[in-house]
Parts: sequence; structure tokens; C-alpha cells
Amino acid sequence: MVRSQYGVLILEGNWGEDETAYLTDSRSTSRLYAALEDLLSLGSRPVKFIQRPLLAGHFVEDIRNFVSLTKDQDRGTVIILSAHGSRRKTKTGKKRRVLQALDGKLNLSLQIKDIGDILGKTIMVLDSCEIGERLGLFQRAAKALAVIGFSEDVGWVESAVFILAFLDKLDDYKYFSNKTDIRHAATEAIKAMWSPPYKSLAEHLGAEKVIGNETDRVIDRSRKTTR
Repeated sequence: MVRSQYGVLILEGNWGEDETAYLTDSRSTSRLYAALEDLLSLGSRPVKFIQRPLLAGHFVEDIRNFVSLTKDQDRGTVIILSAHGSRRKTKTGKKRRVLQALDGKLNLSLQIKDIGDILGKTIMVLDSCEIGERLGLFQRAAKALAVIGFSEDVGWVESAVFILAFLDKLDDYKYFSNKTDIRHAATEAIKAMWSPPYKSLAEHLGAEKVIGNETDRVIDRSRKTTR
């Protein structure tokens, strides 16, 4: 069935610093991911990508629909949330993960709880500044197979390069193949991204990872860029 080929969902915000830059700021990761999709389609295990705008009022439904679309396949999936992000304190002192969607701010910490029961075969990638900090808390709410995020201010090109390499590693370990031990494949691909030659990039981005209940953090505070 064609539906079994879908493997990656990318929901992306706008990279303009304010509303006035929405029309003039054309930065987007869509072409980068489209190029990788083309390369993966050449192999025996084609992986289809779905790319849509990140909308605060619709992203939960988009994720539910994606999971429903792929529920009959016997292989892993990846969901990438790509947007400006921050961790903000509430009045009670708690920190919330906030993404800048196209239609306003998205409280990821709260809204992820609405879909935490359906992400058992999904790796979530939080492609944003700062919100990768203390990923173990997010993982407990999301109940995803694994979560990757960045705890520093990061450049959108650098983080995209890291994620592209990660998706390629997942394909190497047959994460997108039918009847694969997807936890083992995810673990090995993640382990590879925290090893040479990718380790220095992971350190630069302040990358963090959680696989089930296992948490690790690689951080380098010597350099910072803006997301």
C-alpha cells in the first residue's frame, strides 16, 4: 500500500523575526528535505516526506492524521517540529516549551499531552532553540520512541544539516524498513550522531537525546548562533 511509504512529517514555522518579515523571509528547510527524499527514493526502501506549515491551532490534528496514515506500517516514523522556540517561565515558576507557529505561539509542553498515547513508533525532533533542555520531562509527556532537541541558540542551516545526517543514519540502520527492530535501529542511529564525525556538531548545537527512559546531553557553550 502507498500509505506504508510515509516516514517523515515536517511541520515548519516562519523564520522571520516578526510578523512584518513573514512575506520577505523565504528561508525554509523544505528544499533540503526534498533533496534527501529524492536520494532515499532511489533505494529499495523509499521514504516519503510530508511537509506542512506549523499551525498552533492544527498541529495536534496534523500529527494525529500522520500517525493514522502510517499506523498499518511495520516500521518507524519521524516527526520534525521546526520553528523559533524558547523555554518560558509561567507565573508558577514552571518552564514551558513554546514554538512560534505561523498563527501564533504554540505551548508544546501542554499540547503534547494530547497526543502522548500514539507516538510509540515515532522519533520526535524539536528543531528549535532552547526547547531541547531537560528533554526527559518532555519525553514523559510525549511517550515517543525517542526525542532529540537542542538546548542552545542554533542556526537553522546547522540544525538542518544535523537532522539530515540523522535521517540518513536512520535509513542506514533500516529504521524505515518493514519488520525492523525500530528501537534498536533508532538507538544505533542516535549513537552514531553523538560519535565522530558528527559529535562536534552535536556539541556545537547543544544537542540532547532521550531514548525511552535513557537521557543524555552533549553541550558546548563556547559558540552560539541565532535560531
